[in-house]
Amino acid sequence: MLFTAVLFLIVAAGGLTMAGMKFSGKTIPAPLALGHGLLALVAVIFLFFSVFTNGVGTTLVTAKVFLLITALVGLVLFSFRAGKRSPPFRLILVHGTLAAIGITLLLVAFFA
Repeated sequence: MLFTAVLFLIVAAGGLTMAGMKFSGKTIPAPLALGHGLLALVAVIFLFFSVFTNGVGTTLVTAKVFLLITALVGLVLFSFRAGKRSPPFRLILVHGTLAAIGITLLLVAFFA
Protein backbone atom coordinates (compact mmCIF):
# COMPACT_ATOMS: atom_id res chain seq x y z
CA MET A 1 0.00 0.00 0.00
CA LEU A 2 2.99 2.30 0.47
CA PHE A 3 3.66 2.07 -3.28
CA THR A 4 0.07 3.16 -3.96
CA ALA A 5 0.40 6.14 -1.61
CA VAL A 6 3.68 7.17 -3.28
CA LEU A 7 2.03 6.93 -6.72
CA PHE A 8 -0.80 9.20 -5.60
CA LEU A 9 1.70 11.71 -4.19
CA ILE A 10 3.53 11.76 -7.55
CA VAL A 11 0.20 12.23 -9.33
CA ALA A 12 -0.64 15.06 -6.91
CA ALA A 13 2.68 16.77 -7.66
CA GLY A 14 1.86 16.65 -11.36
CA GLY A 15 -1.61 17.99 -10.67
CA LEU A 16 -0.26 20.87 -8.61
CA THR A 17 2.19 21.66 -11.40
CA MET A 18 -0.61 21.74 -13.97
CA ALA A 19 -2.87 23.83 -11.73
CA GLY A 20 -0.08 26.35 -11.21
CA MET A 21 0.53 26.52 -14.95
CA LYS A 22 -3.19 26.94 -15.67
CA PHE A 23 -3.70 29.66 -13.07
CA SER A 24 -0.65 31.56 -14.32
CA GLY A 25 -1.97 31.50 -17.88
CA LYS A 26 0.52 28.99 -19.30
CA THR A 27 -0.40 26.17 -21.64
CA ILE A 28 -0.25 22.71 -20.11
CA PRO A 29 1.84 20.35 -22.24
CA ALA A 30 -0.10 17.34 -23.50
CA PRO A 31 2.49 14.81 -22.22
CA LEU A 32 2.15 16.21 -18.71
CA ALA A 33 -1.64 16.02 -18.78
CA LEU A 34 -1.66 12.52 -20.27
CA GLY A 35 1.05 11.30 -17.90
CA HIS A 36 -0.91 12.67 -14.95
CA GLY A 37 -4.06 10.87 -16.05
CA LEU A 38 -2.36 7.57 -16.87
CA LEU A 39 -0.37 7.50 -13.65
CA ALA A 40 -3.57 8.31 -11.73
CA LEU A 41 -5.27 5.37 -13.44
CA VAL A 42 -2.41 3.07 -12.42
CA ALA A 43 -2.62 4.39 -8.84
CA VAL A 44 -6.37 3.74 -8.70
CA ILE A 45 -5.84 0.17 -9.96
CA PHE A 46 -3.17 -0.42 -7.32
CA LEU A 47 -5.52 1.05 -4.70
CA PHE A 48 -8.18 -1.51 -5.58
CA PHE A 49 -5.68 -4.36 -5.36
CA SER A 50 -4.31 -3.12 -2.05
CA VAL A 51 -7.83 -2.91 -0.64
CA PHE A 52 -8.39 -6.56 -1.52
CA THR A 53 -5.05 -7.73 -0.12
CA ASN A 54 -4.78 -5.51 2.99
CA GLY A 55 -8.35 -5.60 4.19
CA VAL A 56 -10.91 -2.85 4.22
CA GLY A 57 -11.15 -0.16 6.87
CA THR A 58 -13.64 2.66 6.89
CA THR A 59 -10.97 5.28 6.24
CA LEU A 60 -9.58 3.33 3.29
CA VAL A 61 -13.03 2.90 1.76
CA THR A 62 -13.71 6.62 2.19
CA ALA A 63 -10.37 7.44 0.56
CA LYS A 64 -11.24 5.13 -2.31
CA VAL A 65 -14.60 6.85 -2.83
CA PHE A 66 -13.00 10.31 -2.85
CA LEU A 67 -10.30 9.19 -5.27
CA LEU A 68 -12.82 7.56 -7.61
CA ILE A 69 -14.90 10.75 -7.68
CA THR A 70 -11.66 12.65 -8.31
CA ALA A 71 -10.93 10.34 -11.24
CA LEU A 72 -14.39 10.98 -12.70
CA VAL A 73 -13.92 14.74 -12.42
CA GLY A 74 -10.52 14.25 -14.05
CA LEU A 75 -12.21 12.54 -16.99
CA VAL A 76 -14.50 15.54 -17.32
CA LEU A 77 -11.45 17.82 -17.29
CA PHE A 78 -9.84 15.64 -19.96
CA SER A 79 -12.96 15.95 -22.11
CA PHE A 80 -12.48 19.71 -22.10
CA ARG A 81 -8.90 19.24 -23.29
CA ALA A 82 -9.96 16.76 -25.97
CA GLY A 83 -12.55 19.27 -27.17
CA LYS A 84 -9.88 21.99 -27.22
CA ARG A 85 -11.79 24.03 -24.67
CA SER A 86 -10.54 25.48 -21.41
CA PRO A 87 -12.04 23.86 -18.30
CA PRO A 88 -13.63 26.12 -15.67
CA PHE A 89 -11.31 27.08 -12.82
CA ARG A 90 -13.91 25.92 -10.31
CA LEU A 91 -13.85 22.41 -11.75
CA ILE A 92 -10.05 22.34 -11.45
CA LEU A 93 -10.34 23.44 -7.82
CA VAL A 94 -12.98 20.79 -7.09
CA HIS A 95 -10.75 18.13 -8.68
CA GLY A 96 -7.76 19.22 -6.61
CA THR A 97 -9.73 19.47 -3.38
CA LEU A 98 -11.24 16.00 -3.79
CA ALA A 99 -7.79 14.61 -4.57
CA ALA A 100 -6.26 16.26 -1.51
CA ILE A 101 -8.97 14.84 0.75
CA GLY A 102 -8.66 11.37 -0.80
CA ILE A 103 -4.87 11.27 -0.57
CA THR A 104 -4.95 12.55 3.02
CA LEU A 105 -7.42 9.81 3.97
CA LEU A 106 -5.27 7.24 2.16
CA LEU A 107 -2.21 8.32 4.15
CA VAL A 108 -4.19 8.28 7.39
CA ALA A 109 -5.36 4.73 6.61
CA PHE A 110 -1.81 3.70 5.78
CA PHE A 111 -0.23 5.09 8.94
CA ALA A 112 -3.09 4.13 11.29
